[in-house]
Amino acid sequence: MNPLDGLLEFGANDISSIEVEFRVKSDSVVPKDILSLTKTGKLSKKAMTKTRYYELVQDYVCSCAIRIS
Repeated sequence: MNPLDGLLEFGANDISSIEVEFRVKSDSVVPKDILSLTKTGKLSKKAMTKTRYYELVQDYVCSCAIRIS
């Protein structure tokens, strides 16, 4: 079996090893606001706390690292 043969499509010459550069662009991926519906059915928008924002950034980076690996 050659599980890394699919990497040849990405320009990898030597499929025994590969180097990956990942640039986190969390500003364009992770939202800074929380949207919710009020009891009357209107859309409410409020700023996300920094703690919650960085939790989402951490989840995003970790999931990308796992997918790359």
